[in-house]
Amino acid sequence: MVANYFSSPGVERETVILITCSFNDELLWQRHLFDIDHPFYTGRGGLNEKCELSREALTFTYRRLGVYVDYDCECAKHAISQLSTLRFFIVYIIDRQIYACNSDALDGRNVGGYNFTTSSISWLFWSTKLNETNLNSLPINLRLYSEAKFALGDTEGMKLFDIYRIHEGMPIESVLAASWDTAVGLVWHLQEDTYRRRINFRDIVLQGGLAVVDYNLSDPNLFETLRNHNQDKSKETIARVFYTAWDLVQEIHNFSLNITVIPNVGYTKKIDGNYDGLIGLLQTGRIDFAISGLGMLDFRIGIIDYNNLPIWNFRSCFFFLQPRFLERSTLLVYPFRGIVWLTSFLVMLMSLIFVSVVAVFDKSMRMSIGSALLYFSAIFSQQGAVLTSQWVSGRLVLLISLIFGYILLNYYSGQIVSEVLSRSPSTINTFSQLLSSPLLLAADKVPPYLKVRYKTQRSHHIPEIGVKVEKTGGYLNVEEGMEVVRGSLYAFETEASRGYYLIDKTYTQAEICSVGEISMPTVESFIALKYQSPFKQPISTTVMVLNERGLLKRLNNLWRYPKPQCSGTTNLVPVDLENASIAFYILLSGAIIGCATFLVENYVSNSLHGASMTSEAESKTSERAGAGAGRGDATRDEISARTGVESCGPSSLPAK
Repeated sequence: MVANYFSSPGVERETVILITCSFNDELLWQRHLFDIDHPFYTGRGGLNEKCELSREALTFTYRRLGVYVDYDCECAKHAISQLSTLRFFIVYIIDRQIYACNSDALDGRNVGGYNFTTSSISWLFWSTKLNETNLNSLPINLRLYSEAKFALGDTEGMKLFDIYRIHEGMPIESVLAASWDTAVGLVWHLQEDTYRRRINFRDIVLQGGLAVVDYNLSDPNLFETLRNHNQDKSKETIARVFYTAWDLVQEIHNFSLNITVIPNVGYTKKIDGNYDGLIGLLQTGRIDFAISGLGMLDFRIGIIDYNNLPIWNFRSCFFFLQPRFLERSTLLVYPFRGIVWLTSFLVMLMSLIFVSVVAVFDKSMRMSIGSALLYFSAIFSQQGAVLTSQWVSGRLVLLISLIFGYILLNYYSGQIVSEVLSRSPSTINTFSQLLSSPLLLAADKVPPYLKVRYKTQRSHHIPEIGVKVEKTGGYLNVEEGMEVVRGSLYAFETEASRGYYLIDKTYTQAEICSVGEISMPTVESFIALKYQSPFKQPISTTVMVLNERGLLKRLNNLWRYPKPQCSGTTNLVPVDLENASIAFYILLSGAIIGCATFLVENYVSNSLHGASMTSEAESKTSERAGAGAGRGDATRDEISARTGVESCGPSSLPAK
């Protein structure tokens, strides 16, 4: 029967250790097991006068181990009682090899009963003196997933029972597994696997811990708030996901939780060597499970256990509005590169020179260089021109200039419209670009994991990001951080769902279309259990069942807020004074140059006009003086003729 059991499908052990009443019994069992068609490698339990296992049993390397115990032997009972309480005969796995070690390899951790927890060891007890009613009170520290069978009776009519214990302090559960038939051997009666047989926890009450930061811990409606997915999804996303998942787990396994609510997960190590928060409660065994999801951080390995499949991927992002590193004041110049502007100017200059040459020979084109420049400016800006030519060559140059200006203006206008109506270009896409950008960095102070990660992880520029966060933005509330992003050059890190919810509820459509994000490395969140928890395997299996049924995906869709989409085909960005400033600069420059030119021209004109007036006045004065002298001589001659006296000078006067 023993050989039949250890070679059965699902058991299939390669090595069997024998714990019997005497050395002679061990030799007889070894000979029997070696002579059968499927021989086993047998190892000695080697009970001494103190009913202790031999060192050979404790240090031998096993791949798949079976242990046969003659439970009618008092010494064997004592040895099994030792295995239930003392820290030895531990089997662990390295590279798919199973090893046995003594308690010195466990750093003093208390893992009594671990031998009955792992499925790597298959136990077979046999007694001809006990009956089925005695199984419930066996002094064996069995666990929920102990791989143990108990045979009752002689070979004729022997019955094999599957035995396990749901939780400490509860009686041993026994289920008829097989019976012995001398003709065919073991006849198995179990139709379900271990998980299905032991799925019912018999309505036990276990202890759980929940970390809540965003809500009032004394709120009597706290648990209803956590279940309500219609409320603010920017708060306690992970706690709510796992709390909802635990409702499903409790329903499947028929147990309830007494939940202890505390304000932190636990990152600080206290003087006594234990951590605070949920980690400390698990470490000291005050709770069986952590309701809040926990990541597998290095310092937690060996302190707590995890299930095998993550329920939530903790994804945090840096959110920011994509900055326009192009100078907004050069928006009207931006559509063309410098070479296009230079080429266009040269084309206009060449056309101007050619038309000026034509105007020399075409007498109908009466224009100066200045008027020609104005004409061509009007042509290139599609304002038309009254300039004509009777020469075909002149008309051809004017026509080609109009077509060239039309095409060039359409390219220019189209690029301007595209720049104004399109969303902001994605100019920051990597951590290195984020670090080198002028953006200030800040982070959500809840959860504290972000701050811990900056100090512990050494990849993806995380240490440099942590330093910049400390120096520039610091740690803010999620509402404050997402509002700062809207008003200034800030990048704020928070959990993705929290950020998406606030963006969708508070940002304008234009801001949503301009939001950029850079994802930090994803951290998988698991169900955390106390170290060497007997519930690790069934809980892990249940999580995989929930995943296969699509319930975990439903929870993710229910609690993970979707990314807000930029609706519409365009994102209208109003043109402000800064965008059109170059046009005003040109207008102002032209006005200033025009005023200065006017003053110069006015001064020159006045100077020339004043000189002209002065010379004209002088000529008129001289003309008047000459005319006056002629008239005086004529008057004297006339007087002399009338009086008959000749005029005389001073010499003709009589002397006195």
